[in-house]
Amino acid sequence: MSGPKSQTNTTQSSLESKVLGAANWFFNRALSWTVQSLKRPETRRLIVVGAFMAGFCYLSEYVQADVQKMKKFEVPLTELKVSPPPGFLSKQAAIDVQGLALPEGGKGFSVFDDRLVPTMAYVLEGLPWVDKVEFMRLEYPGKIRFGLSVLEPTALVKSISGGTVVVAKDGRRFPRDYLKGLDVEGSPTLPLIIGLDMRQGGKDVLLSALTFVERLREQKLLKKANIKVIDVSNHKGTKDPKQSEILLINEQGTVIEWGRLEDGRRVHLSFATKSMKLQRFLQKGPEMAEVKSVALRWHETVYLSRENENNVASRK
Repeated sequence: MSGPKSQTNTTQSSLESKVLGAANWFFNRALSWTVQSLKRPETRRLIVVGAFMAGFCYLSEYVQADVQKMKKFEVPLTELKVSPPPGFLSKQAAIDVQGLALPEGGKGFSVFDDRLVPTMAYVLEGLPWVDKVEFMRLEYPGKIRFGLSVLEPTALVKSISGGTVVVAKDGRRFPRDYLKGLDVEGSPTLPLIIGLDMRQGGKDVLLSALTFVERLREQKLLKKANIKVIDVSNHKGTKDPKQSEILLINEQGTVIEWGRLEDGRRVHLSFATKSMKLQRFLQKGPEMAEVKSVALRWHETVYLSRENENNVASRK
């Protein structure tokens, strides 16, 4: 006797038989179509081209990986050839570049490595005497060229506390170990600025003094007058408003009373005027070794002779 359960099993078996029959029919049709297609020349050509492209892609990746490992495409950072640094820099600057602290033990990078340029730029800008990396480019097959903007020292600075540092024109410290022939007492090449009190607005005074030094350097007055020390202790008349605010002291000990800096409203004579007065005095005046002091802050240039300090002479 059959019931509902028996009828359900019969229905499922019939459905499975139909699905298997349909699948078999589709398989036979696909196989027949494939066999017929393979007999056609254009189909065989497509298969050959496809196989070639697949093999080519695989081979290209293999060759590319092999090429990237070739030594001629490697930038040997341990053998960097560095152009001579600016004259004021010591050999330590070139040694720094040749001994760059780079990854992979300093062995270098392949020119195909995306890390090469950014890593080189980052490491170079980290050198204490580098201002910035101006350019960087790769050259076939394994060279890299770069240009650096060097942080140039402007002056030595001695604070009231007694410390002496080298600074650039923007006030940044310059590492002393990278300077050749550094004279801590000051020189026409690198004058010593004294009288700064960094606790009381000294940074602004420092920047004004550094700008002043740069202008003297542009006029070649540092070397012409052999200036080695610039005293700013009376800047803005903090010690004595009746005295010169800025004093220039040369290698012979001559004191040049400059007057005021052009950083306020109290300027009496311009930088250009006093610069021309000093140029004229150096050309037509007595030897600086014979002069104890010379004042540029008045319309007339007044000087005091060493031989007779009681006699004050003037030159227009």
